[in-house]
Amino acid sequence: MLNQLILYFKATRPQFLSITLLAFLIGYRTPTSEPIQIGYASFALLLALLAHSAANIINDYYDDMNGSDRTNTTRISPFTGGSRFIQDNLLTPHEAKIIGITLFILVIIGGLILSYLSTFKLIGVGIVGIILGWSYSAN
Repeated sequence: MLNQLILYFKATRPQFLSITLLAFLIGYRTPTSEPIQIGYASFALLLALLAHSAANIINDYYDDMNGSDRTNTTRISPFTGGSRFIQDNLLTPHEAKIIGITLFILVIIGGLILSYLSTFKLIGVGIVGIILGWSYSAN
């Protein structure tokens, strides 16, 4: 079970999540008139990382479905060709799709909780984020 969770984590392409962390840190350090609550900020960071992870896995799924990862044999690792977990038979396309959808569902639930605890203005941001993550991947 632990090995499977590690495999799923690696499929999210964690090396690229640093860009989400950097964007969060820039936003966190941006001056605001509102006091920043570290608990909410940490939860928001977790949700952002999960959303990015979901988009990465869904991207691998759709790139396998449209054949682009299968035909990309001269890729520049790790920048093109996705994680190759599907092509290397470490995950089935169905598993990748389920993992990605599960992560998106967790982000939606977490986002609703965070919105309830802080401000409902976050719902619009969350909707746009999910749509962008999914549509980037599905095209």
